[in-house]
Amino acid sequence: MLSKLLLQVLISGRTPGSARSKGYSMLMTVTVALALIVGGLALVEVSTGFLREAFASSDGRQARAAAEAGIDQIINTWNQPENRKMLVSGTAMTSWAGTTSGETLRSPCVRNNGTRPGNNDGQPTAEARSFGDGQFRDVGTGATNTGERRFRLTSLTYATGASGASDRRSLRRTTELGTGSIAAVGTPPSGASWDSLINLDDPDGEGSGMAGDNRGYITLAVTGQVVRSGRVVATSTVTREFEILPKCCGASLGSNGSGGTNVSGRSLGSDSRFCGLQWGIITGINGGTHWSYYANDRFTTRNADGTIVGLSTMLGALKPGETQFQRSNCRVIPTLNNSACSPSQSSQDRSYANSFSGATPRANCIQPTGSSAFFPGTQNDILGKSISCVPIIPITLSSLPRISDSSPGSGDGRYNFNWASGSGPATRIAANNYPSISSSSSTFKYVVRTNKTTSPPRVEVCTGSGSTPCNNISWQNVSQDIPNLNVGDNLLTGQYNNFTGTNLWTSNWLENDFPDGSNDPNSGNVQIVSAGSSRQVLLGDATNTGSILSRRSSIARRVDLSGVGGTPVTLSFNFTKTNLRSGDDIVLETRRDSSNPWSEVGKYGGNSSNGVKSATLPAGNISGSTEIRFRVEDDLTDNGFALIGNIQITAPGFDAWCAYSASSPVTAAPGFHCLGPTVNLSYGAQWLIDTTGGPLTFYYTQPTDNRGLTGSSPLISMSNGSSLAHVLCSSLQNNCTTPVEDSVFSPVGEPDRLNFFGRDRGSSAITQYILVNSQFNSPVKISGVWFYFPEGDLTLNVNDCSPSQPSNFYTNNDNWTLSGRVWVKNFKPCGAFHFRVPPSNLANATSLFGAIDTPGDASFVAWSGVDWVARATTNVRFF
Repeated sequence: MLSKLLLQVLISGRTPGSARSKGYSMLMTVTVALALIVGGLALVEVSTGFLREAFASSDGRQARAAAEAGIDQIINTWNQPENRKMLVSGTAMTSWAGTTSGETLRSPCVRNNGTRPGNNDGQPTAEARSFGDGQFRDVGTGATNTGERRFRLTSLTYATGASGASDRRSLRRTTELGTGSIAAVGTPPSGASWDSLINLDDPDGEGSGMAGDNRGYITLAVTGQVVRSGRVVATSTVTREFEILPKCCGASLGSNGSGGTNVSGRSLGSDSRFCGLQWGIITGINGGTHWSYYANDRFTTRNADGTIVGLSTMLGALKPGETQFQRSNCRVIPTLNNSACSPSQSSQDRSYANSFSGATPRANCIQPTGSSAFFPGTQNDILGKSISCVPIIPITLSSLPRISDSSPGSGDGRYNFNWASGSGPATRIAANNYPSISSSSSTFKYVVRTNKTTSPPRVEVCTGSGSTPCNNISWQNVSQDIPNLNVGDNLLTGQYNNFTGTNLWTSNWLENDFPDGSNDPNSGNVQIVSAGSSRQVLLGDATNTGSILSRRSSIARRVDLSGVGGTPVTLSFNFTKTNLRSGDDIVLETRRDSSNPWSEVGKYGGNSSNGVKSATLPAGNISGSTEIRFRVEDDLTDNGFALIGNIQITAPGFDAWCAYSASSPVTAAPGFHCLGPTVNLSYGAQWLIDTTGGPLTFYYTQPTDNRGLTGSSPLISMSNGSSLAHVLCSSLQNNCTTPVEDSVFSPVGEPDRLNFFGRDRGSSAITQYILVNSQFNSPVKISGVWFYFPEGDLTLNVNDCSPSQPSNFYTNNDNWTLSGRVWVKNFKPCGAFHFRVPPSNLANATSLFGAIDTPGDASFVAWSGVDWVARATTNVRFF
């Protein structure tokens, strides 16, 4: 077409006309023609470029879309409950596939029945782990290294800050595709795991910060590809950042502990359920109070992943219709208006209250180095809305689980033990005769242990001291009723006499070697002499008269004392000396058997007067008999001897105060049960409770038991350096001192390893007072314990309520003094007290407590722990 146009122009140029006109016309024609040619060629080129660009732009968009779809798939997968640790782990991509156990990627969430989310007990799914393998995945099917649109994760950056830091990206961890190492920016606080930095803890302890300020970020770089006929035609990488918010396990976004009820005035979301509710401490039962001095108490709990965190909440039990748990209504004391509060305050309480009145609230709950031993905490601490920066959640329980029956046989008691009729405990209850422990000696040690190696299993006690520890023959069985013992021998027959009608002598009197080493030819047939109406054995050197042998060395006889259950017994005898000089002695000894050495019990000789002598023998061997011996200590003066006669062994009977059961109340597990003793210890005396043989419960539940009530001495009183300790060893030992670990505890609502149960009903003045003391420098602690006194006043003292504290009190998570649960009317922790509360994995709170009414919604989340969720996109880059 262009050639024809050009030809036409040339032809027209030779038509008739003026030469000038003809030349100009031809020039214009050629110019136009050339312009058309060039323009046409350009148009063709532009059109072709637009077409190529259209195809290229379509492939790029598809590659970018594949990358974005990959990001969505990764985040959606990691947002599943079992996979959420992937959002915060801070670990290298190359490690994900091999991490199939442990806590590194395991969900911290634990449901009330002890299970974790997902099918792998909280471990991430195979899909969640696979994103770090470097392979491309089809957007639609997820198949690796196939498909036309596919993606892979090429880089991941975790970012957050130290607790309370305003810059939540100051700490970063980056992992690249194929790299087993982490590129780090910033150093986390000592001892903090990466995921623990993103938490629900209030960064300034009930101050101006908000729960959830400790958030984090995650940045994903994902590469998308478009592949046709096996050839990559387009590639695009998208980098997108997400905000990581902490949340209570099993709940939508909401603040830790407040559950949207705004007890602390803040919430991350609208979830109104109680979240992370702890059942470890319930105070104020039946209108009681919680003492709070300065914020020098620590309350912590151990998460399922082993990390130690501050206790999220404690419960203040309210009566129906009440709404507050604070100082203004005397539910938290001390307060200056002590005359209006009950119980009345001591001078020490009023002193603290006066200090509170001028206290300046601190911005956080960490005591500055070098400051006073006491500090007031936050404003909410001073107001009584929190205790040592732990919020008090007011909660109304329509009914607490009953400990005891309202009347015998009624069956509405949940925890009380039914003592067998006619047994020692039942007899003691009827006679109002309860056991007691009392001493002010600095070396006194009273040990109670559970022993399952005997048949039947039993509770045993030992009284010792630092210089005289418990041994195999010093344990007294207090699970078996012991009758009065009276066994003796007046030597009338030379064999035995038993005053109780049963032969407890297990051998005849045997004569041992003479001091000169020669053997007694009549050994086993001890000679006796007349002594009035009775007979006596002669020991020493006498003229050989008749059948009486001279220089008799010793006599020994075995007696079975196993029936007294290890109770110390008294041996008495008539002693008459003749020609014994000073230093000439007859020695009384005892031993278990020939494999044990003789132990001296007493000496009687030239410095002793004639008459009836007595000595206390060590507790009998609880599994066999005991041997006693009288012997000449040295070669006596010629014609010096002593007559020993009318030998008697006595032991007072007693009623047992403990029992064993194959199944305990509430649980089918076996356990040991004891009537609660009255305890009065001071000046370094110790009460050790060893539950190596199984769980033990002390009961102070009888309606007729008036010990420790208002106006009387406490049920348990420890002061001036005395202490209580709970120990547990791998096998039964005589002197176990291994502390019970804080990992040893029972589910909420079941008896713990060690329990103290008090009265829960009766007259208005039935408050039972308990004062338990522990020491910082004690080698043992109180763990696995539950104090449940709905009408009790419990004081837990550390170092006799001294303000002194270890230098690492706020940094060492293992310096706890008590680990367990406290459900009481009045609670008073005093001194630098570190209380470790076990997790509250509660199977069904409604069945245990009845209806639960809270200031907001009446429901709560039945999960423990804090996990995370990735939500808003905060930054996107394309390249």
